[in-house]
Amino acid sequence: MSKFFTILAGALIAGALMPMAGSATAQQAYPSKPIRMIVPYPPGGGSDLMGRLVGQKLSESWSQPVLIDNRGGGNTIIGTEALARSSPDGYTIFLTASPLAVLPNLYRNLPYDTLKDLAPVATFAIAAQVFVVNPSVAATNLQEFIALAKSKPGQLNFASSGSGGPAHLAGELFKLMTGVQMQHIPFKGTDIAAYSQAHLNAVARRLNTRPRKTLNYETPAERFSQSVASTG
Repeated sequence: MSKFFTILAGALIAGALMPMAGSATAQQAYPSKPIRMIVPYPPGGGSDLMGRLVGQKLSESWSQPVLIDNRGGGNTIIGTEALARSSPDGYTIFLTASPLAVLPNLYRNLPYDTLKDLAPVATFAIAAQVFVVNPSVAATNLQEFIALAKSKPGQLNFASSGSGGPAHLAGELFKLMTGVQMQHIPFKGTDIAAYSQAHLNAVARRLNTRPRKTLNYETPAERFSQSVASTG
């Protein structure tokens, strides 16, 4: 399972800037002041790093600062609402990922309309999902972990960056395909320090840092399919 990273802006921004680009440029070049980039995750995670790298390049290109505004929590809902409520003047942009497409199918009453309030600008990265385990877990590959989990139904837990996010859904899919029972523990982003202190058995997350102990695979999709097939 992969995770797509996208830059968004308020929907009115795209509608207003494109037809008026000529006159707007004649009056005042854009951008003429700092840009705010909302990142709906806490500092220190992969999405935060992505935002800061992109923000640095945009700053160099625009000759204006791009200020990172971390709005973690709520599986990106808090940050997305902040974007939707911002002034549609082109000076607030937003880095998001696959939850933007997933959440409307999980929540009936979001505080924003994904299609009406937001406009996509660019997709700039794809990250693979991986499954890592605590070094204390008695498993060195996926087959051994599945066997261990089946021998301890409901006793193992796994963490993700938030309920309804791609890592959480990947974990739930893993449970369905293998028949194991694990408890899900959501966090406010990919906080490795918090993961380490929570006595977790496993973490479903993006491949953006070097894990302490990774279950062996060739490609995630191929190895996952082979492991599920071999364990029945």
